[in-house]
Amino acid sequence: MSEKFLDCIKKRRNSIIIPIGSVQIGVCRHRALLFKYLCDHMSPPGPCELVRGYLHFSPHAWNIILIKRGATWVQMLIDACRPLDIRQEKDPEYFC
Repeated sequence: MSEKFLDCIKKRRNSIIIPIGSVQIGVCRHRALLFKYLCDHMSPPGPCELVRGYLHFSPHAWNIILIKRGATWVQMLIDACRPLDIRQEKDPEYFC
């Protein structure tokens, strides 16, 4: 996402405020940050962690959320760039 793109939205709206829904593009860190923001602002807040690391030697970002399964809590990995790949993850490398 470039400054030029954001400036275009600001000019079109005649405002410095950019509504989140008007941004239709983004990379993994933007999506993971948005997901974290949404979890934090739910009522009650959803337990969510923003994690940054590497995927195939490239910088990447994803979220870890806690889900209650019966009497236990499990950590689920959510990769916003791969929305169908929501899974319980046990590999400590994902939790940096």
